[in-house]
Amino acid sequence: MKRFFMYCIVIIGTLFVGLSFYMFAKNNEVIESTVPQGETVYLNVGESFDIPINHTKKNKRTTIETKSDNSNVAAINLESGKIEAKAGGTATIVITPSNDHFGPFTFTVRIGDGSTENPYFISSAEQMLRIGAMDTLWTLGDSYEVVSNIDFKETWVDGKATSWKPIGDAENHFAGSFNGGTKTISNLIIDETCDSDYVGLFGYVESGAKIERVTLVNPQIKVTGKNVGAIAGYSESSITRCKVVGGEVASTNADAYVGGIAGVATRAQKENQEQIKLQTEA
Repeated sequence: MKRFFMYCIVIIGTLFVGLSFYMFAKNNEVIESTVPQGETVYLNVGESFDIPINHTKKNKRTTIETKSDNSNVAAINLESGKIEAKAGGTATIVITPSNDHFGPFTFTVRIGDGSTENPYFISSAEQMLRIGAMDTLWTLGDSYEVVSNIDFKETWVDGKATSWKPIGDAENHFAGSFNGGTKTISNLIIDETCDSDYVGLFGYVESGAKIERVTLVNPQIKVTGKNVGAIAGYSESSITRCKVVGGEVASTNADAYVGGIAGVATRAQKENQEQIKLQTEA
């Protein structure tokens, strides 16, 4: 009987210690990922972001391992604590704490390089400004995809709107592809400081280019140009499944061609919608 009681005491003691350790590990140390499980993070070649882990009330014994299943595309830099975009493609990131009460945390990284398979991913107005700019590698022939809602108010200075420079002009046409996804592009402003005759989000779109699924909200375009549209001023290519909601497109040029989607379109436009005020002034 005495031996039985000893066994009981040992078992109870073991359970107490185990439960205490569990409660300490679970209720004190906190390890969480700032990227939701299964989500996709979009980057472009040359960019990086911090390994998305918050670790508080740390247990000194706990280690955290971060692995990429495609380090040629997304490499883990443990020294800087960042995930670095090396090449276009897709990689799965798995973050595994040694404390098995947390994780593993898994998410996908998609990296754009401007190709058809891996377009440059656009998530801000600032990135829109890079398309075709002289100081960037993002050319007028590359492929692009919008992955977050964009508001051009982000580029305003002291609350004052800045006029957009259309993508592509009479000499340098847009020849790539642009997919607006399911996102919106809001508050595009183009005023009379724009001296181009090809005016819109895109100025001149050449044959073979592809523009689809772009949604513009409240564009305000008031210029002197001859070919003026919210999506494109002049397009030799199909513009497909695009939408313009609210806003105004106007030209003071009496000979101007003004349209909600495109000022001039030499090819059929498909499945587009426009709810916008159009105006040509004499």
